[in-house]
Formats: sequence, structure tokens, C-alpha cells
Amino acid sequence: MPNCMVLTSQLELNQAVYHNLIAESNRRNGHIALFLQPDYDFLFTLLASLKPTSQTLQIDHIFCINRTELTSENHKIYNINYLRTILPLFINALQYQPYYYYDDIHSHYDNLNIFPCMMLTSDHAIISTSDYKTGLLFHDEKVISMLWEMYNSYLGKCTPLLRPIDSTTVEYSMPGNKEWNNTPCYIIQPKPYLLPHITPELLEAVVSPTFQGRDDFIPYFRQFLASVSSRIFGQNMHLYHTRQGIELFARTGRILEIPEEICRPFTPTERIFMLKSMLPYCRDGLYRLLKKPLEQISDNLHLCINSFSGYLLCTNVLNQNICLVINESTLLSAFLDYAEHMDVNVLSSPEETEDYIKTIISKLEHA
Repeated sequence: MPNCMVLTSQLELNQAVYHNLIAESNRRNGHIALFLQPDYDFLFTLLASLKPTSQTLQIDHIFCINRTELTSENHKIYNINYLRTILPLFINALQYQPYYYYDDIHSHYDNLNIFPCMMLTSDHAIISTSDYKTGLLFHDEKVISMLWEMYNSYLGKCTPLLRPIDSTTVEYSMPGNKEWNNTPCYIIQPKPYLLPHITPELLEAVVSPTFQGRDDFIPYFRQFLASVSSRIFGQNMHLYHTRQGIELFARTGRILEIPEEICRPFTPTERIFMLKSMLPYCRDGLYRLLKKPLEQISDNLHLCINSFSGYLLCTNVLNQNICLVINESTLLSAFLDYAEHMDVNVLSSPEETEDYIKTIISKLEHA
């Protein structure tokens, strides 16, 4: 193979990306470095299709974010679009870590820059135009070594966009943090947010006796639940869920906030107790049902956001809970702006929400 190959079409570029990515994913302790925007559909579709057995493959990704909320021609926010593109990589259980730096996206990628995009593997490098239609493929060891050194130096100047943490810890449950006291907080998810309705006795009953570390976990989580309850039932909290989500809880007795390996499903009697304890807060408007189109949100989307911080909680293809802490300010502000200015027509009234919860309780009582 020549040390440098010219890629004169999008097809040739895609073929080079495909062959080198698959080869690296099959390599023991493979490593891919990306220096491009999350707008290369072919590449990210390919990455999202990799089997979870590719967990030994490390993928580092640097891309540019505008300090202001830049919108595309169809009025979509770039940063939210980027998040939508990269989330499947986390759900597919890949060892993927995105990093960001601030710059003007259009200036960096659209204004007469020859080859601003790059993909590195252990023994190849691909650079391309920002429209991914032409590029160069390098196989020269010295060139690749130099590019890796440059990439690693850039990596040290960037910030992780999303920080995966262990969802079995209480760190992800930010409503328990003190700084959430005096600022509006929004929790949007299919199932209702039921952690505040788990009593100490109920916690003791549902935590699996086979869970390693049970004796340490119960007092630790009991203290956390007390902290969450005191803040959730204070001011400035908005808890939104869907009809399908609450029906799913009524059927299964599962909540995503506590992984299955930690606790058994809540029994029908326990489900009734938790739903009944929600009712006073439905009347107060703390809990609200989402209407169309938001009632169609994915069962795997759980968003908690305020002006200080936020997280996305989801389950990957290995049935592991993953929590992604959002570190970037424009993403936070975009989510918060959407939640604060949500159309009232997509929310059920407190009375409608309470009546629907009562309907679910009645079905459980007569099952």
C-alpha cells in the first residue's frame, strides 16, 4: 500500500473509513481518534452499528462548539443535534469519550479550510474536507506518529462534553445537591420520578439480599433519599412524565433510578402505596403528565436539568444503567430554555394528572 492515497470522492472516503475503522475495532486494545464535527452521518452510523464486543476499542473525539446557540438552516440547534448523533454510541456500550473546545464552527470548517477533519487509527490516518467528499489516506509511520502527538496535545486543551459515571452511586441524582435548592429544576422522563416516595422501610424491603454491599448501601441511600425528598418537595421543582411511563411502572414495578441488580421489582401493594403518596403533589402541580408530541418520548430518555448542571440517564444494550453528566453550558441552557418555555398545551392540568394516577391505582387495586 502506498504511503499516501488520494481519495477523490465521497465513496472512496467512506470505503477508507469503513475498512480502517473495522480493522481497528478488531485489533486488541484498538484506539480511534476523531477530530471532526458529529455531522459525518456515514461514520456515526457505522460506529453505532459496532457490536458491544468492541468494548476494548477506545474512541476519543474532539469537536468544536459555539459559545452561543447556533442554529442550522432548518432551525435546529447544532449542539443538540450533535448530542442526538453521539448518544447512540453510549447506548451501544462503546468506550467513547467526546471532548469539546470553543470556536466559531463556520469559520473553522467552512471558510476555505482545506482538510479540517481527521480520523486516526493505530497505523492509518485519514484527513478530509468538511463535506466529507475528498481526502487523503496516510500509511506512513512518521506521519501517523506526528499526527497522534498533535492530537494528544489538543486533547489536553479540551473538556469532556459528557462525563459517564456509575449510576449505582448517588452522584448522578442531582436533585439531592444543595445548589439545586433555589433554582428551577426539571425532570423529564417516561416514568414518574418516584425516589422521594421510597420510605426507609420500603428501601429495606426491596434491596436484594444478594446485592454485594447491601449493608453499606442501605444507610447511604436512605440518607440520600431523605435529602432528595426535602428538596423535591420544596419550591421550583417540575416533574414531568408520560401515561405510557406510569403504566409501565404499574405493570413492572421497576424504576430506572435504581438498577435491577440492586433491588427487586416493587410489589403491586408497594406500587399502590407509592402512587397514592404522589397524589397530593399532583394537586399542587409538582407532577404533570406530558401530552402529544412529548408523550412519545423514548422509554430510554431521562433528563434532569437546571442552570447549574444536568444529566441524561439511560440503559445501554448490555442492560447497564449509564448516567451522562452534562458539562457544557450551551447544552444546559438549551435544555433549560426549552423546559422553561414549554407550551402549556403539552402538559396536562394538575387535576387531569391526579385523575389519571387515581385510574392507575384503581386498576392495580382491582387486578
